[in-house]
Order: sequence, then C-alpha cells, then structure tokens
Amino acid sequence: MSSKSTPIANVRCDVSSCEYHTESNECTANAINVVKHHGDGSNETDCGTYAKKNCCGQ
Repeated sequence: MSSKSTPIANVRCDVSSCEYHTESNECTANAINVVKHHGDGSNETDCGTYAKKNCCGQ
C-alpha cells in the first residue's frame, strides 16, 4: 500500500514506527485495514495496514 500526503480524516495513529504515521499522530495510508486477532474486543484488533518505517525514521 502506498502512502499519500493527506492524512485520513478522523483516524488517529499512535504507532510511530509505521511508515504512514505523522508527527501529529495521523495516518497517511491510502486506506486502512483493521484486523481481528483472537477475540471480539477492541483491545484485540490491530491495523493490518502497518508497514515498518525505513531506517532512521525516513
């Protein structure tokens, strides 16, 4: 999935190691995919769009 320059409206991201994360805690992916791991609670879901940032925060 490629990154875009405009953040997704009303989506907060606290995962600073993600390629799509901005310093203002926004997501710049074209779309997000929320995945279920083992249960039905909100603490058991994740962002399937996560992509590890390249070296040195670039």
